[in-house]
Amino acid sequence: MDTAKIESEILSQIQDLAANQFHRMEKTQNYGGFSRNRVLQALPLSARSGTLLPSPSFPEELEKQELEAKLKVGRKKISLDEPDEVNAILKKAGSQKFLLAGHVGDYRCIVFGNGTTEKRGRFKLTVLHTEDIRTPIAILPMAAVVSKGHITLREVAMDIIISEKWEQMARYPESEYGPTLPQKVRNGLKKKTLEAYGILSLSDFQAKRALMREELLETTMDHELAHAVILGGELSKEEAAFSEAFSGEESNVLTLYNEFLAEFMPKRAEFMGPLARMCLWAKEGNIQKATRLYYRYLSDSFFYGNPDEEGLTGLTDSVVTQMSTYMNEDGTIDFGKLEGDLEHVYSQILGRLRKLTETILHTIQKSPDYSKLKKEKGRDRTEFWWKIQKKIDKEHPELKEKLKKIFENGKDELFKKIGTLRQKENSQEALIPLLAKVLSIPKS
Repeated sequence: MDTAKIESEILSQIQDLAANQFHRMEKTQNYGGFSRNRVLQALPLSARSGTLLPSPSFPEELEKQELEAKLKVGRKKISLDEPDEVNAILKKAGSQKFLLAGHVGDYRCIVFGNGTTEKRGRFKLTVLHTEDIRTPIAILPMAAVVSKGHITLREVAMDIIISEKWEQMARYPESEYGPTLPQKVRNGLKKKTLEAYGILSLSDFQAKRALMREELLETTMDHELAHAVILGGELSKEEAAFSEAFSGEESNVLTLYNEFLAEFMPKRAEFMGPLARMCLWAKEGNIQKATRLYYRYLSDSFFYGNPDEEGLTGLTDSVVTQMSTYMNEDGTIDFGKLEGDLEHVYSQILGRLRKLTETILHTIQKSPDYSKLKKEKGRDRTEFWWKIQKKIDKEHPELKEKLKKIFENGKDELFKKIGTLRQKENSQEALIPLLAKVLSIPKS
């Protein structure tokens, strides 16, 4: 096999798919829940001059064209739902390239570049070191993708996150502060994180940049492995398939449950969520590392104070609210109490997710629409439920409205279970003053 030729063929085809996906986004004004600037930032210059596939007039046809696209690799045409088959050919040819192919909402998330793969227990873990081409839905801050027990981490995303957030704060610390209390808390958490790393200047940041990157990769790995463990055994196969298919945007209630569970997952065999790992570091005497990562996690999950991130505040209401209950007034973290609570908190939220999933499944299956919906075909249960979700969204307005109410109730139930701060209807009213006090930020 001619390795360079295979790599070039794959690159060229993904370049055209990327150009076509952006064309579809522009035509429908649907950027997958992200801003136009974010997806444009992810679109490489080479793809902007890619060859558009024959362009239909209707969005549904554009979508179908993208979802049914196949890669020509040598003499074979391979579905993009089978990236392992492409990667096996690349490996056999002696290539260092790796194809990541999944879905984000209605779009194919594809990245092609240099990567290394290893086994972690029963899971495969790939780290993409460089990226030659990507579809625009693979926005640059998207750090990882999990698909069927295969976790892919993107080093490009780690660099973007560190540059856009932490370098910016180290370079312009005063200009980062806004006039409102949520903005002050948002940036106070950034400042506290940098201080916990011993970063007081730009030169300090440059000296610690590699450490921040290494620890970001480390905690992201724990988080994504926790997702894989939950989907691969903590939930039943049907619950996991349904949960994956109906999750999507960060504000989706199933996404909120799954993100919370990944953060708080206690030790399971050789795996544990990031917060359990922080407890382990603290227990082993590395309290400094545990503390700086705790504050970085608080900061990464705090979305109040920026109108562009309004849809993400559910993660703040859940993850940050629970994490804040382990903060002492002097800014130290009670890792002992956190460790003691992990199993209980995790099992309570897992039980709520199961109950919510059961309610949604029951509602769909008892609906008069289900006789038509269940005729959908899928390669597995995840694809089956994903297709049903799309059909409901587009063709079954009454059922869609029923499910919307169940999702809203499920979100309320999640918030009721979390922390001790949920005494007021609006989490901001309780959470933000508490964080302001710990960070020594005046209210006015």
